[in-house]
Amino acid sequence: MMAAIPETRSVTASGNFDNLAQFLSFDGPSDLVHPKMTYEHRLYHPRRHPAEHVYHTSCRHRFRLQRRTTKTVAAESSMIQASSDEGQETVVDELVIHLSDSVQEMYAEWGMYWEFRIPVSDTDDHHDPYVTYGHKESGFISEHFVSSRSNPVEWKTITVGNVMDIQKLLAGNHTVEDALEFTVKWSRQEPSLSELDHTQRELANLKRLMARTHCTLLTTFRQPSIDTTRLVFRSKRSGTLKYLYVPSHILTQFEYFQPFYPGHSLEYSETQHVDKAKRKRDEVEKPSEGPYGDDSDDEWDSDSEDVEPEKNITFKATIHVTGTSEGHQFQDRVKLRTVLQLANVLFYIIIRALYFAPLQYEYQQYRNNLRSSAIGRLPKEHCIPWPEWAEENCYPQRVVPGFKTLTSSKSMYRLADMLIIPQLKHLCYQHIIDSLQPDTVLSELKSPVFMHHEELRVAAYKFMRGNWHCFDSSEIAPFILVSQHTYC
Repeated sequence: MMAAIPETRSVTASGNFDNLAQFLSFDGPSDLVHPKMTYEHRLYHPRRHPAEHVYHTSCRHRFRLQRRTTKTVAAESSMIQASSDEGQETVVDELVIHLSDSVQEMYAEWGMYWEFRIPVSDTDDHHDPYVTYGHKESGFISEHFVSSRSNPVEWKTITVGNVMDIQKLLAGNHTVEDALEFTVKWSRQEPSLSELDHTQRELANLKRLMARTHCTLLTTFRQPSIDTTRLVFRSKRSGTLKYLYVPSHILTQFEYFQPFYPGHSLEYSETQHVDKAKRKRDEVEKPSEGPYGDDSDDEWDSDSEDVEPEKNITFKATIHVTGTSEGHQFQDRVKLRTVLQLANVLFYIIIRALYFAPLQYEYQQYRNNLRSSAIGRLPKEHCIPWPEWAEENCYPQRVVPGFKTLTSSKSMYRLADMLIIPQLKHLCYQHIIDSLQPDTVLSELKSPVFMHHEELRVAAYKFMRGNWHCFDSSEIAPFILVSQHTYC
């Protein structure tokens, strides 16, 4: 296979700022704006014929020449007894060029090269503005290179040189002209053919996936009706009923829900008779939204009881037919907003987005720091509320644009373990362990989620052993025997 050769692109412009000596002699604020110029574009690729293509366009950017005076105070040496307590003041007078915003907007991914010189008044040797930049003439002042990784400030202001040095160059050499000549060149390499081929392959794969998704959706919507399960939750704190509508075929993919769909029997089928009064009441009810993240650490750990599924557990679900062959309408009632952690699991399964909310102690640390600092003396409204703070300080695990809902890593860990979702369980486990701190690990070991899951306790013991110097002997002593027993 022939090696890929990138195409080189360059844009070059040159010009003069005339009456430079008069401009430098003026002490007040002033500037020179360069008139319109012409760009020379060069495209080079060795496999093309001709290899180089040249064309010209007008320049829409503005270059403004100004003097900039900065003062710096240098501290005097302690060995010298100065008459004044103040340090020496140094004044730096420079000549700079300010670029319009359009330069960075157009060439942010390019490299930019500047060269400044005083033109030589030798008619026998005209200067070609497009010669190699390594050639230095008698009136050469400075050169600068700005890359795409440079500080954005460097794309706004280019330093020409010291004003005093430029004035000496103009006054001491009668062969130079009273002007500042500049040359600017932008250059870049276009992506190679191999990169373009890789992008085209990715686009082809994406098209195939979109076609497959389109086929799946058409097959689904062509069915006479779609079986939808209505999950009913009761908040442990407020007692409020909350609802989630999920396509039944999603639930049947997981072992935990399969016993509730035994062969899609009549008991759970979409033709099940539902009391009209109850159905009407359900349609009027609107799911209330609980408080946002007030228990983000562990939604279920506030209760002491184990939430592992029991054999005699009852599944409270009502089947609704949301689409019929007669009406040819399908009302998508799958609610992707998380009202409980089980809704978050389904959200992760369907959308693949996953954002972990910060732990409560992190927000408490933020508030404590706010009180102890100078900002803490301000009124309470300056403290960012928990919902906004959690949004700004969440931990994204799977980012999906347009879908962001926060969830508890601990409760998601327990649900992933209960529903047998290893990949989700590993993500939650890694985040929980990474969040351990010396001042919180002891309390975490006493929490229900650590007490019910041995692998979390073992990881916490390893963390304590690696950070043993951060604990008092009285704090760590009760865990020594437990830790030794665990590693035996």
